[in-house]
Amino acid sequence: MTDTAHAHSLRQCLTDELRRSGNPHSARWENAFRNVPRERFVSRFTVPTPDGLIEYDVHGSNANQALAAVYSDNTLITRWDSAGTAISSSTTPSLMALMLEQLDAAPGHSVLEIGTGTGYNAALLSTGLGDEAVTTIDVDPVVIENARAALHETGYAPTVIRGDGARGVPGRAPFDRILATCGTHRIPAEWPRQLRPDGVLLVNLSFALVRLEVDEHGHAHGQFADTAAFMNMRHDPNTTEPTARDVLARTSGEPSTTRTATPLPELTDPSVSFLRALLYPRLRQLTLDHASGTEQRLYDTETGAWTRARRNGADSVTLEQHGSRDLWSELTELVTEWHEYGRPEPHHHGLHVRPDGTHVLRVHTPTGPGTVREF
Repeated sequence: MTDTAHAHSLRQCLTDELRRSGNPHSARWENAFRNVPRERFVSRFTVPTPDGLIEYDVHGSNANQALAAVYSDNTLITRWDSAGTAISSSTTPSLMALMLEQLDAAPGHSVLEIGTGTGYNAALLSTGLGDEAVTTIDVDPVVIENARAALHETGYAPTVIRGDGARGVPGRAPFDRILATCGTHRIPAEWPRQLRPDGVLLVNLSFALVRLEVDEHGHAHGQFADTAAFMNMRHDPNTTEPTARDVLARTSGEPSTTRTATPLPELTDPSVSFLRALLYPRLRQLTLDHASGTEQRLYDTETGAWTRARRNGADSVTLEQHGSRDLWSELTELVTEWHEYGRPEPHHHGLHVRPDGTHVLRVHTPTGPGTVREF
């Protein structure tokens, strides 16, 4: 398939739209978006809509609609696991553009991309920096082979490796930049170690992007910024994440304790969700709406502990719990701390990752930075 005038026109329109929204703002990345044919990397995909999932194929009967979807500012899902959970995609172009700008990579810099996906972002990097500067890694053999084929067919030649991205690529280190296009619960120790001093690491941690700079002693420091939620990094291509149906089933047994407690309406606040996902990465949360009111379910995938919390009006909830952890009390403490610090948003937080892997979360208050947690 060659680049058609229609695809070219749609690509220019999307790039114009991205420019108007603020990113890309540099000529390097604008040129990349104007020239890399996204449809060559995502020819068959699914787009989530409020009315359900829509499947597209740029070679199928809905080719024109598919091409329009390719050049919309949407995430295109390209692969699902056996449980029906999306595990690979081409993310929204506006987020790609934002991350490329925040990465601040220039010719002469070497870049490691964690999470090859479709290969489209690797092609953007290769266009801006040159093939020899770009290394990309993914754990999924099907994803890697499809990306390799698409990159080859479109004339891009970054180094493409199949492996566990958490280990980085020591044979190609040190890098000037590491970009993770997947979500992770913690910064793997190998990533800062594989960066040169003053190198930059950009990653989706919890529900936000964090940009870290590594000093000559191996410490990584930086700030959380824009919200983001990528698919989680996998260490094994056969790993599946618990679905909402799984959480519902595993929290439906007989409780070992029942008590009344104070409601936590803040659990659905984006800033609290950011802290919960960051500090309790194995905790899954599910909200159910009943005729009698809202019910929260919490499930710890590590220990199997769970909580059901049903509202009894404005002032109390009935807690039914099972397992070794009092999840409601832990989250109550978290919400209380959040209030004490002035209800900070994600971008009010900074992160320090020590060489031993310890993460230190800090919050910036009117009186200065304070340490929230070490984890």
